[in-house]
Amino acid sequence: MLRVVLVCALILSQVPAHGEEQKLIANTRMILLVSKTALAQRCGPQNAHAYACTQFVGQRLSADCAGENALWTIRPKAEYVALMYIVDQDYIRHEKRHIGDMEKAVTEHLSALESERFSAASSCERAATSAVARFSASMQEFARESNAQRH
Repeated sequence: MLRVVLVCALILSQVPAHGEEQKLIANTRMILLVSKTALAQRCGPQNAHAYACTQFVGQRLSADCAGENALWTIRPKAEYVALMYIVDQDYIRHEKRHIGDMEKAVTEHLSALESERFSAASSCERAATSAVARFSASMQEFARESNAQRH
């Protein structure tokens, strides 16, 4: 019964409040592997001695502009899937910390984009297009920062 309650709570925590638009859609998939060799095949040879890794795939940022006259803002939305590969279940907590780091970094990134103000729609659109083009590189940087902090 507790499991059902926790699953329901998790689902409800992902649903935005009435009238609130969801800005980040971050899903996690856990994949249990049978060997470190299988992990290295999925995560790369640099992880040959690891027991877990997480890859972020399906990274996408969409952004449009809203406003009028001399006050325009970017309205960003981001999504990705965290693929958590696990050989030893003792490492799940560690990988979840990386996932939390990424969610925090992306949320802060979206907030920074939203806080920018533009005097013209064209300036806003150029900035939004640039942010979309850089999003994959931004995600890679967020992952490097998480690895540097946790390893």
